[in-house]
Amino acid sequence: MKPANPFRPRRALEAGLDAVLETAQRAHERGRGAYAQRLCEQVLALEPLHAAAWRLRSVIAEDDDRLMDALMCLRRALDAEPDRAAWQHRYGAMCRRAGRLADAAAALRTAIRLRPYRAESMVELGMVLVAMGGRDDAEYWAARALQIDPANRDARALLEFVVAEPHTPEVDAA
Repeated sequence: MKPANPFRPRRALEAGLDAVLETAQRAHERGRGAYAQRLCEQVLALEPLHAAAWRLRSVIAEDDDRLMDALMCLRRALDAEPDRAAWQHRYGAMCRRAGRLADAAAALRTAIRLRPYRAESMVELGMVLVAMGGRDDAEYWAARALQIDPANRDARALLEFVVAEPHTPEVDAA
């Protein structure tokens, strides 16, 4: 008689969790966000570091206009799998919307490091840098995005914005 494989139950459990998560993804795509979230919570109850479940919870929260919850969930996903360029990009974009500019810049720089030819991340980083007062750095990233994707309208608009005459506040004539 063969000895039992100690790893087999773990693989079966993971396969079961992935099937539940696929069902959650389909439910979310069909507009059943609350059901999808419950399924994600079931996965996370058994596997608290399941990155894909955290990412899906983030998408659901963002769809429900719960930006801070979406950020927390995506951060948990990134803690488990930090080398996901698309997740880093999304986290950076959400941080920018939430006004967390330093976190946005860090995540977008990571996304660019992981996928150096993704113009969208460069444009997003440029917008963050403009908001932080870094017009010169924003100009660099907009130009770099245009080198990669010359038809990128967002990159062109950003570049035109940052090279335009800088806005100078009016001085009070006292």
